[in-house]
Amino acid sequence: MLTGTLAMALSDSWTGQIAGRLVGGAGGVLLNVQMTKNGRRLVAGREIATAMAIFRQFMPAGVALSLLTLPLIGTGYGVSAVYFVVTALIGFGLVLLATTYQLPANSVTPATTSARLDRNAAIAVVARFDLGLYNVGFVIIFSFGPSMLVERSWSIAAAGSIISIVLWVTVVSVPLGGLLADRSGRPELILAGGCIAFAILMVVLPRSTAWC
Repeated sequence: MLTGTLAMALSDSWTGQIAGRLVGGAGGVLLNVQMTKNGRRLVAGREIATAMAIFRQFMPAGVALSLLTLPLIGTGYGVSAVYFVVTALIGFGLVLLATTYQLPANSVTPATTSARLDRNAAIAVVARFDLGLYNVGFVIIFSFGPSMLVERSWSIAAAGSIISIVLWVTVVSVPLGGLLADRSGRPELILAGGCIAFAILMVVLPRSTAWC
């Protein structure tokens, strides 16, 4: 992530921008997977739905803050300044992670009994395909939403601010859903109900003429 973002800050070419994005994106995926795995180990046996819901909202919160602040930095000091600010934040996170993070002494990694993909694991992998589609749709909102509003005569800063509202809502709602799943003792029911409600709203949304 650090290398890719720094490359984007120092390069003016399209090729350099794409290469930096690919390198930084690959690092982001690896970090996300590893931190999710270690996060589950840290809260094993406790209110895991609540803890993981809070953990998963740090990314949307970061994006929401970026939509509020980075357009102002870019407008005032240029795109390169935005990349350098992000690079500095990644570097700070790297130092913080290296100097302070450690798993508890009693944390153990479950033993793997077989390298084969059994039936339950295969079903779980296929079922998670829906999460990939959701994430793509979620990213489209804050990736192209500001551009849409700018085309409709909004300023860059105002467009970023209004789109960030979507992310701020999830910062509150997702942890509440995790807490409800843990406290109710029926997490599968909460999950199914939430997915059904979400699906209904997705059908209703395109039929609405309201826009910001």
